[in-house]
Amino acid sequence: MDKLDEQLLDSIAEKAATEAVAKMREFHQADLQVLGERMDIGFEKIDREMAEIKSDIVGIKTDIVGIKSDIAEIKGQIVVINSRLDRIEDAFAMFLKEYRADRERFQQLETQVAELMRRVAILESQLATR
Repeated sequence: MDKLDEQLLDSIAEKAATEAVAKMREFHQADLQVLGERMDIGFEKIDREMAEIKSDIVGIKTDIVGIKSDIAEIKGQIVVINSRLDRIEDAFAMFLKEYRADRERFQQLETQVAELMRRVAILESQLATR
């Protein structure tokens, strides 16, 4: 086969391939159109779902910010409550200290009263014998 024959065969093969591709495209055009529409519908569905997800994420982030704000407020309230408890604890410690001191004084007074009652009894017995 010489070059001219090869070129002729190549040209014929190329033309046949081009026509075959064109006929295949024409034959499958409707299928490709349906496929394209389905893909567009699928992409639209995915886009809607992504938009919903993004909206949900924004909502969740907003909720998280609200929760963090609530946590900060609660921490502030805990600090206030702790300071109040510290003051109450200090007051109870002072009252306990005063109670112990009063109890000690009471015991001393009881001892003195008992001593005085003993002396009064002695004096009464001395008066009774006179």
